[in-house]
Amino acid sequence: MTQFLPRQRGFTLIELVMVIVILGLLAAAALPRFSDLRQQAQVASFDGVKAGFKTGIAIAHAKSIAQGKDASGFRDVLLDGTCINIDPVSGFPTVNQTPGSCAATAFLKNDGLDWLRRLAQGGNRGHWFSVLGVSRAVAMMPPPPTLPELLIQLDITGWTWAESPPTGTLTAPGGQSFVYNQNNGSVL
Repeated sequence: MTQFLPRQRGFTLIELVMVIVILGLLAAAALPRFSDLRQQAQVASFDGVKAGFKTGIAIAHAKSIAQGKDASGFRDVLLDGTCINIDPVSGFPTVNQTPGSCAATAFLKNDGLDWLRRLAQGGNRGHWFSVLGVSRAVAMMPPPPTLPELLIQLDITGWTWAESPPTGTLTAPGGQSFVYNQNNGSVL
């Protein structure tokens, strides 16, 4: 008597080819969606830096309005321990930041010795300190940072800041840019 071996089950060649074709079609449909992720990331990064810059401008402007004008107009403001130059007419931060002239009262917080602690920790990024009416420069400090470096708490390495008062242009490594106008605070 002849015995039949149980028939083995498996996929036929046509079934395997069909699965490969279907996977190929799915990959072809999904590839374009993921291929421009780098561009989307650059756009998102640019938008984040622009929003941070706008927020910094708005905060500096609000603080300049809050502290009011003196005989010469709006005064410089102190933000996070850094003196920001303010346009005396518009109240917005100036495009070209120079050593600030924040009032002595801005440094005297708590026990009145914050200015001394800041000086001992490396100063105010090369800015002038005015304490009790005596102006003193912090020696051997780097030049003042640019306006974007002062306002944006993000890494903007590779970005360029071009000053042409009353405007300044911040350009991303990808070529996108926006323009800030110190006369009206617009960021376009």
